[in-house]
Amino acid sequence: MPKANETRFRFFCGDLDKNLFRVAGFTGKEQISNPYRFEISLCSNDDQISPDDVVGGRATLFILDEKSCIPYSGVVSEFQIIDKCTDYCLYSAVLVPRLWKAGLNIQSRIFQKVTIADIVKTILDENSIGDYQIKIGNAPQQEFVVQYAESDLNFISRLMESAGVWYMFREGALCADEIENGASSEELIITDDPAEFCLIDGADVVYKPVSGLDKSSGYEQVESVFSLSCRKKVIPGSVVVRNYNYRNPEVELSGKKAIQDGCGATVYQ
Repeated sequence: MPKANETRFRFFCGDLDKNLFRVAGFTGKEQISNPYRFEISLCSNDDQISPDDVVGGRATLFILDEKSCIPYSGVVSEFQIIDKCTDYCLYSAVLVPRLWKAGLNIQSRIFQKVTIADIVKTILDENSIGDYQIKIGNAPQQEFVVQYAESDLNFISRLMESAGVWYMFREGALCADEIENGASSEELIITDDPAEFCLIDGADVVYKPVSGLDKSSGYEQVESVFSLSCRKKVIPGSVVVRNYNYRNPEVELSGKKAIQDGCGATVYQ
């Protein structure tokens, strides 16, 4: 674990000077089949940084440990000037993957005689998302698929969810001296194969509540989880899925599945 006086985090943005920003702190959230989002607090000696030079630009947040660093790359979707002090200025930035930009395109159209993989590839290419892999099994060809008044991201997310396809972002760890090369790049993985799940590099993280004890008291300082919370909420009791066969309208296409520990409500799709 790095010492307290060593830099743990770096933030590079586009062609701006690599030492322009210092990371004061950040919060992040990432999950399967959702774009991650990092809200980063930054400080800089330069109080004349224009949001126009940052918003929409490529950026990477580097999280360093003793031997390597974990990069999170994407684009800056928001940039804000928080406060100006005597010696430095406070800023905040929001970092999201390039896929997030597909949520800005809202349109209506029809796709005919294509597979889900074909549709996803078309939309990714239209949104200039170059680094991706599509690893979907032999999906059947669709007669027609409608995108109606929804964003490109919501549209392909809906299609993938209905077909049991999920996505994640992959970006390998770097050596500490490699980060000076500048912003890195994330890769989008779209698949229906559970084998694509992989363990995060590094040792297991231990749970150790916050304590006033330190090395002088015999406690070794290690990277750890220091707080856990538990949340429970009410969920529906069942899901009913219905469809329509225009070639044979008399055939009922429906399925129902109970949800364990759900209440009496039903979701119809």
